[in-house]
Amino acid sequence: MSIARKHKTRLYNLGKPLILNIGNIRTMLTDAGIPYGPITLDNVSQDEAWLNTVEYLYAHELVEQFLNVFIEVNDGVEDLVKLREEIERASIDKMFPLLKSILRERADCVLFLGPEFLNWRVQREIYSFNRYFNLKLMQKLKDLDIDYEEIHKDDLSYMIHRFETKRKFVAGDTEQLAHTIYKSPGMIRDYYRHLPGFKLPLIINTNPDTVLSDEYPDQCELATYDITNIAPTPFPGLNEQKTLVYNIFGSFQNPPSILFTEKKAVEFTRNVYDPETSIPFQIKDLVRSSYCIFIGFNFNDWHFKILFDVLDLQKQPQNFAFYDINTQVKEQQIEYYERHYHMSFIKNDVEAMLEEILAI
Repeated sequence: MSIARKHKTRLYNLGKPLILNIGNIRTMLTDAGIPYGPITLDNVSQDEAWLNTVEYLYAHELVEQFLNVFIEVNDGVEDLVKLREEIERASIDKMFPLLKSILRERADCVLFLGPEFLNWRVQREIYSFNRYFNLKLMQKLKDLDIDYEEIHKDDLSYMIHRFETKRKFVAGDTEQLAHTIYKSPGMIRDYYRHLPGFKLPLIINTNPDTVLSDEYPDQCELATYDITNIAPTPFPGLNEQKTLVYNIFGSFQNPPSILFTEKKAVEFTRNVYDPETSIPFQIKDLVRSSYCIFIGFNFNDWHFKILFDVLDLQKQPQNFAFYDINTQVKEQQIEYYERHYHMSFIKNDVEAMLEEILAI
């Protein structure tokens, strides 16, 4: 159940025993400056009248306005006060001042970039890199006359597996194809231009791109978690002059390090729980003590739960997830991350939000 629906259900359940009669509802609405004419209160039961009221309040964003009166009338009932505080924390209008305040103290914030952050524009369509890669694999399979199950065509790991059954397959062919797509025209860089302005100590990038360190070398420095250990590089550390961009699922600087498949995800899981090959302690320590902001995630991939567990996200102050109006996040995932990782979800235009937050 999403946070808005949970709040609505809680308000209904908390309020039901406190409502004296339908006239009581009308009086509180009037005191709150809310017209009750549009709400169906006549010729219905008291419970139905209260349900109709709650539905109306949420549909017209009047909950906080009503709660102030409801709490006063009921002598500050503790559960209603707690509900109001939760709603205030989840309010977008309240989020922006809080996030601006957090971002003023750059050491207290870590930014995570998800798979939906790296996008391509192809004709009139916009695709995430993984989706675009998947479409290219689909075409390759057709060209190579390799069959695949239609029901799994959107599963990147499965499509890579089918591609790697081709004749004369050579290790590295998949990564080479991905790199060729990465270098193709159409990448949308609009979001990236905002990020150096935040001057954060750390950005954790779950994509393999090197856009920030390539285009803003004076402000951003790249480091990569490499499960292959083919090209290990010393951890550069954190400093006040540059933002460290940490590619936690590999980088195109070493294509075999990139986590594209479930097999690689299992290997990643095994490595990050091993003290000898775990994520650098400097990364973990900073994440544990920081507010974390997530952009470009749909939270459907299971290995993100492994990553968040390894980073002890449940132990840090609070997490905020921005997701675009066109991104679909399953309700059960929202509930899971709200419960386990104190995640507040904000659905809006991502670039507009970045500009709003940056205007500090």
